[in-house]
This record gives sequence, structure tokens and C-alpha cells, in this order.
Amino acid sequence: MIENLGPNVARLRKNANLTQEQLAQAIDVKKQTISKLERGAGYPRMETLELIAEYFHATPTQLFGTAQEIAISDTPAIMAQIDKYDNAVQRLLAVRNFMSGKTIADIDRTVESIETIKTFFQPQTVYIEDEHGITDEPEIDENGKIRKNVSAFDQIPFDKLREVEQLVNLAKDYADKVSKPL
Repeated sequence: MIENLGPNVARLRKNANLTQEQLAQAIDVKKQTISKLERGAGYPRMETLELIAEYFHATPTQLFGTAQEIAISDTPAIMAQIDKYDNAVQRLLAVRNFMSGKTIADIDRTVESIETIKTFFQPQTVYIEDEHGITDEPEIDENGKIRKNVSAFDQIPFDKLREVEQLVNLAKDYADKVSKPL
């Protein structure tokens, strides 16, 4: 178990694209400490081991395990990455299928439609107006942040729409009752 420590630290260090000196500086030890550890010529103090584990966010298996044990412990992370990439590939294939047979003009119209939809749901920047109209300079609030209007979606009076829906339903119910013969 302890014999795996040196090679595993070297692997973690190399995967992070660090030199022995960079790792030593990062955890505040001498380069020789890292060199001896990786060669198996010495073993670190518990504090140094904790610093290494913390620096790499390494599990005990990643520090002391065999290659097989590390591979097995990494399986859930690998599967999660596979799922992530599979989802990305599926989305790309869906886009490819959607885009097949489309012209550049079709694509341009689709992009314009998407931009229109985005502006409906996103707050819009408020721009400073001069005597000739709107400029490209955004308004800045008292906190130094760009001022935004609420989105068009957030301005929809849903409570009023519900009231209208209720009135329409009442009118339909009344019309149904009136139109039925006695």
C-alpha cells in the first residue's frame, strides 16, 4: 500500500501538469521532499501527506491504491463523464438531423427567432438616450452596475389573464345553460 504512494503522487502531479518544484512550492515543502517521495526513497510526514491529498483533492485510494483499485474507484466519475458526453453527442445529432436539408437562409431565420425568444425572457439593458435617440452606452446605476429592465415575460399580467379566463369560462357556462332546451 505505502509502496504505491510515490508513483501515485507522481501521476497526480503529472496529470496536473506540475513540476516537482511547483508542487513543492504549492504545499510549502522542499523539492527534495517530493523527489524522495516519488522515488520511494522517503515517506512524508502526516502533515505533508494531508497537504498533498488536499491539494489534489485526492482520495486515499488515489494516493495508496494500485492501478486497478484506482480504476475501479474512478468508475463512477468515468461513467458520469460518459453520460455527459453521450448527452452532448445526442444533442449534436439532433441538431444535425434538424439542420439536414436546411439552407443558409433557413438557419439565419432560426437564429433570428432564437434571439427574439431570448430577448423576451431576458432582462434588457437600458441605454442612455441623447437628442438623436438611443446610443450604444448603457445606463449605470448607483452601484456601478449596468441598469436592466425586467424582461417582457416578467411584464405579462398573469393575474389579469387568469381573471379574464375565469370570466370567459363563466360566459361559456352561462351560454351552455341558456342554449339547452328545457
